[in-house]
Amino acid sequence: MVNSMVGRSPITIMPDEILPIILGFSLEPGAYNTSRIFRLIELSHVSRRWRVVLLDTPGMWSLVDLRYPTIGQVFCARCQTSPIRITYVQSESGYTARRVPTLAALEWLEPYVAQVEGIHVAASQTIMKNIMSLFGCAFPELHGLISGLDSGATIGPSMVVEFHAGRVCRTSADGISVVSFGEPRSIPQGLTRLALTRLRTRLSVAAVVAALERCPGLEELRVASAILQNLGPRAELEDHPIVRLPRLRFLEVGDSSPEVISSFLAHLSIPPTASISIHALTTQTLSAILPSDISELRSLTAVSYNGETITRALDISATALRIHNRTFHHLSSASFSLKPNRMPQILMNSLDVGSIFAHITSLRAISTNIGIFHPVIPEASWKALLSCLPLLTALEIGGPWAEHLLCALSRPISATSNLTPVQQDSLPCARLRCLRILVMSPDGPQTERLMVVLERYLSTRAELTGSLLESLHIGMHSGPARTAVSSMMEHLQRVTKEVYIHETY
Repeated sequence: MVNSMVGRSPITIMPDEILPIILGFSLEPGAYNTSRIFRLIELSHVSRRWRVVLLDTPGMWSLVDLRYPTIGQVFCARCQTSPIRITYVQSESGYTARRVPTLAALEWLEPYVAQVEGIHVAASQTIMKNIMSLFGCAFPELHGLISGLDSGATIGPSMVVEFHAGRVCRTSADGISVVSFGEPRSIPQGLTRLALTRLRTRLSVAAVVAALERCPGLEELRVASAILQNLGPRAELEDHPIVRLPRLRFLEVGDSSPEVISSFLAHLSIPPTASISIHALTTQTLSAILPSDISELRSLTAVSYNGETITRALDISATALRIHNRTFHHLSSASFSLKPNRMPQILMNSLDVGSIFAHITSLRAISTNIGIFHPVIPEASWKALLSCLPLLTALEIGGPWAEHLLCALSRPISATSNLTPVQQDSLPCARLRCLRILVMSPDGPQTERLMVVLERYLSTRAELTGSLLESLHIGMHSGPARTAVSSMMEHLQRVTKEVYIHETY
């Protein structure tokens, strides 16, 4: 038996139960990617065994492209009772060549309509409305959803609608133009996922909020470039109630106007388990994109969850600030995507939103290089941020940012006049216990200068606090950097309880 297996490919002896799983991984990603259809046809012609195995796996044949009705009929028959996904993508080259499907042309689909779990249409809105209306009998909520769409022949808009138990549970609209939005009958109440992005006809904050009031079960919400820049009368916005979304797991908001983002967030109430992603490339301070009262944005303010204390970690890269909330497991996160050249000013204005940093216990700030995408962050910017981190106990730094950050740690807070007065000669982050440094430069003199700055900080800290740092971890490549660190080891060990050296690659 062993001899009979010599020279055979492992996939030829793969069990029939495992083979379709392996073949499924070879399909192009994307639930509505038409390439999956033709790839599946190719796989079914590789061998008789593969064809039999694939035909015995109905779920593999669940994607139907309305541009290819003959193939669609075959796939519907093969998928048996499995859920079906419908897709239609209009191409400019095929605009006149391919006829838009009509109800008469899709009679073959009628027996399978109840099995449809999702529809994806990327076409003009006239075609979009026509295709969606074909399924209106099975899913009445579709009529209300598409009633507000404007008619047009411009190619570009796309919409995804998904269903569960006969109800619309997900709507994603990109680049669409609307006549009306937010009318009670137009928004399905059972939505769990909603995405409004790059709308050609932007909506008012009030219209979006009114729509969200009908969707208390939302789990995912994306609103990007969808809200009017002119916010309208402030009184009208202030009178609108806050929308509570207790089941929300993910919120993404983006706009070129910080005021739009702030106004929209001011009308939301989200749980501490919801992750937030905010895209604000034009802002120079986080206070411009956050409402004055952030108490309802629990991902930024909650200190406990289900009786467990929430610990917060801050991760700074050249293009984003990320706050990670953890209990026993990862709970949620808040991410602010920013322009690299705005990062120094963002950090300088940290005091404006000091409350969101007040409970940070861990900070990671590593830059791989200095350039257009990795700006120099001056000592003053780090100083402003560190003054907002009174509970910081762990710090990980590396790259070109490390030297300025260590210098900021070495300066007593009282030496900076524009900060809130505190105890004379106190250092920022007095509770720091663990410091990790990643030495990324192979240059010996540069590494030696960094070690001198490090030793100066540790000595100042020991003198002012009367205690040594608990642990210092230094990661580096071998070569000149190791030589530079080794020459400072004796000095570092005098001002630190434990020093660890790690090889990095």
